[in-house]
Amino acid sequence: MKIIKQAWIDIRQGENLDLYLTVVVAILLAILNLFGLGQSFTAPITLAVLALIAVSGLVNRHRIERAITKLGPSASRFFREEYPPSIKEDIENCKEIWLMGITLGRTMPTYYTLFRDKLQGRFKLRVLLVAPEGAANGLAAKRTGRPMTPEQNAGIIHSTLVDACNLKQEAPDKVEIKTLNYLFPFGAYIMNPKQQNAIIYLSR
Repeated sequence: MKIIKQAWIDIRQGENLDLYLTVVVAILLAILNLFGLGQSFTAPITLAVLALIAVSGLVNRHRIERAITKLGPSASRFFREEYPPSIKEDIENCKEIWLMGITLGRTMPTYYTLFRDKLQGRFKLRVLLVAPEGAANGLAAKRTGRPMTPEQNAGIIHSTLVDACNLKQEAPDKVEIKTLNYLFPFGAYIMNPKQQNAIIYLSR
């Protein structure tokens, strides 16, 4: 029943008509041959079915080529070296944000004032960091790409935690802070996570 229902939806929307026509013709041809009928036009019908299959293949190929053409420019906009300028506007407009990162060493100083102002309203903030004491911090220090000791990396995390705790003191019910002894594979800004207009920014 599901197959018939999907076929009816496709036909009403004008999708895959060539494939459904091919199936119908093939079934009719099989029935005619079963009863010993239609030998005189079996060959022409077979050629027609093959032609429909060829046309269907060409149509699908053109669709794939158009999709790849559209994806090319969009992929370059999707993957960037830096966060786009629109991220500040998205943060200003969101009602809840989850921050996830190793240190959030640039994020918290950059948006601290904005977070503090938004917490005066119905804004909620969640912060997840690598625990400053533990093996994950040592691995994170090595992954920074520049000379960094675990102590230095832990210092940046502590600074972020101080800022986050200051925000929590101003709005205890609206700020949640957690640390994990785990090396996150990416950092993230997750805005309005439970809403249909959710936005996610990821960074390596």
